[in-house]
Amino acid sequence: MAKIFKQGDLDGLCGVYSLINACCYFGCTEDECEELFTKSIKYLNENNKLETALLKGLSFLWIRKLVKNVFSKFLSDGTIIFERKSPSLNEYWNTISKFLDENKGGCVFVRFEDSKDDHFSIITKASDSKLTLHDSSNFLPFKIEECTVGKPKKKGVYQFYPKETYFFARPEKKIRL
Repeated sequence: MAKIFKQGDLDGLCGVYSLINACCYFGCTEDECEELFTKSIKYLNENNKLETALLKGLSFLWIRKLVKNVFSKFLSDGTIIFERKSPSLNEYWNTISKFLDENKGGCVFVRFEDSKDDHFSIITKASDSKLTLHDSSNFLPFKIEECTVGKPKKKGVYQFYPKETYFFARPEKKIRL
């Protein structure tokens, strides 16, 4: 049987999709999400990054630029907690869980990789034992024993990058484009 391709198999736009999914999670309409996608593509093209984004994906620096220049009306409360610190897995996990508990309806933008994927996504739920994604790639919830913030010691472990993690509080009111 021939392989069926989905978003991410041939392009590197998971960062853009994750930012749009965060906005959608916060209540953006389908039309607003389509407009954000168009603005993102135009912004990347104007800055000579579209080809790189499509073929290789975006660096966190370019995610930050998109948040500031395209998504700022919807994602203006973003915080990078671990910009200068490398936490343990438990500290990272507990920070995500505490943030989502204290910021009902918030989400956490993360980068993770395993042996085949390097991916951006958003986390919308966290417990002591698992993280749940709001993601188009249909990842199952991550169990803590399947994750690390350091170099993976075995296959099948997801490596998270705390310095490439954005914490987004739910906007106080809906802002339209």
